[in-house]
Amino acid sequence: MVRVKYTPARKKKKKRLFRQVKGAQGGRSRLLRTAKEALRRSLYYSYRDRRIKKRNIRRLWIILPKLAQRESELYCAILNLLKKSKKPR
Repeated sequence: MVRVKYTPARKKKKKRLFRQVKGAQGGRSRLLRTAKEALRRSLYYSYRDRRIKKRNIRRLWIILPKLAQRESELYCAILNLLKKSKKPR
């Protein structure tokens, strides 16, 4: 029986992994095991934080129009007070 060698497939897989963790510091970009861990964590964090980003934007989408409305009402009230406070000559 001929022994199976994974060299081409393994090289391709490692090359892709190291390309994805390019820019990481230390062993995270050079050592296989730590690079795999770093990649797994980074993908998890990016997935999680995309949801958090959507959540925060939804929250702001509710708050910002109210703030803008209050601000414009306050601005109008200040203008009205200034107009009333002016004395005719």
